Amino acid sequence: MKKKSFLIISSLIILFFCSFKHNLKFIQINTAKAPIITTNHFKTTLKEGDVINCRKISDLGVIMFFDEQMKKQEIFQIELHRYGNKEDILVAYKSFIPSGKEFQKKYSKSDSLKLKLLTPEDQFNTSDFQINTLLFKTSNVVNDMVCTLKDKKHYNFYLVVKGYYKTGKKNNFGDDLYDTGKELSLRSITFKNWENKTQ
Repeated sequence: MKKKSFLIISSLIILFFCSFKHNLKFIQINTAKAPIITTNHFKTTLKEGDVINCRKISDLGVIMFFDEQMKKQEIFQIELHRYGNKEDILVAYKSFIPSGKEFQKKYSKSDSLKLKLLTPEDQFNTSDFQINTLLFKTSNVVNDMVCTLKDKKHYNFYLVVKGYYKTGKKNNFGDDLYDTGKELSLRSITFKNWENKTQ
């Protein structure tokens, strides 16, 4: 009886560790490093919860990391999300098509990339990110979406890399439609915009 109980317990322990190892491997494969948010021309790294005062910082940069999982997607993009009050919306993004000539030439052998998110106000929209014009039709400048929102509310932001595949359907203009996407990286730290009229 004791021998049988010992064998059952041993088998359960082995199964647990095998399952844990498999799940850990799955997590490592599907979660690349989180994007790093910086200021002072990539010299200063932001910390969780930092508040961005757009009138005082010189810039806001992002270091994103590539991995093999991203390069297998039909399309992937690094996305700036705004969240709070039960919303989580895509504000701006930069897309990559791994099979495209530009990606193969510029990024296929890279493991990271530096991108400009916010730029000084005297420079004309030199951000590497594009605004989500489906939701934000009044401006195509990323600084406007983060720094000078019309309702002057305090918002939280984070960045994440997401991958997308074609659904096989097209929109009214004949463009391919993509699925809702899957997060390929860990999420960055959360930062807050400088307008905070609620406190």
